[in-house]
Amino acid sequence: MLAAGGSPMSASQRVSRFRLNGWKRIGIVLSVVWIIVSSYVAYGRIEAQLGIQEICADYPEADLGICRLSSVQLRGSPTILWIEAGISILAPILIAWLMAYALIYLARWIRAGFR
Repeated sequence: MLAAGGSPMSASQRVSRFRLNGWKRIGIVLSVVWIIVSSYVAYGRIEAQLGIQEICADYPEADLGICRLSSVQLRGSPTILWIEAGISILAPILIAWLMAYALIYLARWIRAGFR
């Protein structure tokens, strides 16, 4: 990469171009925490909706893979449930980031009107 004067950029110059402020870092950390926690919750709900624990409780000596397979055969494919879970996990993150940037833009626009 070249700097503004045409000279090559050092590693520290390249890193400094992509610095994140504190609010963006907080947003990224909260987004990752949201994904981890909501994925765990979604997995539990999907298992509950498919009735995996109920079927496996009836056959405690059965292998977990067999329990899951019989659950899918009885209740249908979990693909739709995973798609719904993915949307419910990622949609709030997208909405939160869009709202944050919209509020920043609105605050700057209002502040510019008073100058």
